[in-house]
Amino acid sequence: MMSPVTRKAAGPQKPLGMVVLRTQYRQEDGQWLGECVDLGTATFADSFEEIQRELNEAILLHLQTLEETGARAAFFKEHGIKMYRAESVPTTVKTEMQVRGEPTWKPVFQRVDVFPVLAAA
Repeated sequence: MMSPVTRKAAGPQKPLGMVVLRTQYRQEDGQWLGECVDLGTATFADSFEEIQRELNEAILLHLQTLEETGARAAFFKEHGIKMYRAESVPTTVKTEMQVRGEPTWKPVFQRVDVFPVLAAA
């Protein structure tokens, strides 16, 4: 009989760096839609608080997957994403977002957030 393999719980990881990413949110047909403009990651939820939490989780998972597969550097270069040292993240960011004109336009909430990029496990 084989013994199960257990993974030690890792302590808090020091990030390799930080990225500044643009997110946008809108409500449509009673659901909130959230998208990270820079990564192309999107999700939906029933409340604004829930969509923010779920999109943040999806963004962190996307960043982790890019790091684990070794695709981060190429993806960041292709999408113009800059990684900063934790102590040098800009305090102000100039950003431009294109708002798509749609016949049934809904208000869009836009944010700029900072996310850690962690080393692959």
